[in-house]
Amino acid sequence: MGKRTRPRRGSLQFQPRSRAKSPIPRIRTWPSKEGAKLLGFAGYKVGLTHIIYTENDPRLGRRVGADKRLAITIVEVPPLRIIGYRFYKNSKAIGEVLAKELPKELSRRIKLPGKKESNKGKAKPQPVDFWKKSATNVRLIVCTQPKLSGLSKKKPEIMEMAIQGKVEDQLKTAEEFLGKDVQAKDVFKNGDYIDVFAVTTGKGFQGAVQRHGVKILSHKAKRGRREPGNIGAWTPKRTDWRTPMAGQMGYNQRCEYNKKILVMGEGGLNPKQGGWQGYGKLNGDYLFIAGSIPGPTKRLIRMRFPLRPPAKVFESPSITYIHIKGEAK
Repeated sequence: MGKRTRPRRGSLQFQPRSRAKSPIPRIRTWPSKEGAKLLGFAGYKVGLTHIIYTENDPRLGRRVGADKRLAITIVEVPPLRIIGYRFYKNSKAIGEVLAKELPKELSRRIKLPGKKESNKGKAKPQPVDFWKKSATNVRLIVCTQPKLSGLSKKKPEIMEMAIQGKVEDQLKTAEEFLGKDVQAKDVFKNGDYIDVFAVTTGKGFQGAVQRHGVKILSHKAKRGRREPGNIGAWTPKRTDWRTPMAGQMGYNQRCEYNKKILVMGEGGLNPKQGGWQGYGKLNGDYLFIAGSIPGPTKRLIRMRFPLRPPAKVFESPSITYIHIKGEAK
């Protein structure tokens, strides 16, 4: 008789394993951060490399001052353009204000208002003062500028960004930044911890073995080997959602908490021969983020201040070597 117990197949932490609706990840919760106006930023994933740094964590005792190797992710962060702000009342949008001058690349994403459009037959927009009185939250409408990065794409991404403070402070900040560019150094600094949002690499429709790690059955199995041996009891007469089955693998939205910014660089950081593999030349500002982050190269990465920051924060260590195709920088 077989065993009555077995380890569970596949982690329930990542449910539902459904395909993301958009490559632009959504952020549903924003933290409060004193001294910061914008609570997040966005960039493009360049790739993964490694560095050698000098350990400075005092908790490690004798290992302080030793050289250590660490994998890092490079994210290019071209400036974001603030194209408007939106009023919310109890999580429902009630109105928005757009900048007078919008980038022409936005016409690839939305229909820009024309100069010769008539207002006949259209409802007159409500005044901004009406929205101010009833609004409970104000958020910025920002767009990326991929033309300033190493990508060949021209179509920008449009997303919302939260602002710190009460409604009056949020509105003041929104009017201050309207129609202007914001850089990553205006939001983050070296040593900050951030939460990273991205859509993972898509792998299409996969079976239960690759998707959930189901054990391959014996060659004497009756129906097949690369499938679960039993998908449930006779009663109730349905398949439970926890049963490992074939389906979509990858292209899911994921969030990784408390990733540390090691370096905030300005200007291009490229190998002598060509650009970064799979990405191209890195033209603008960039971030070095400790560890790996979800998504393939060229994928949009959204960042915010940490929702549950670590108790102890140490300064960024000094970097002695950056691996760039065998070159030392």
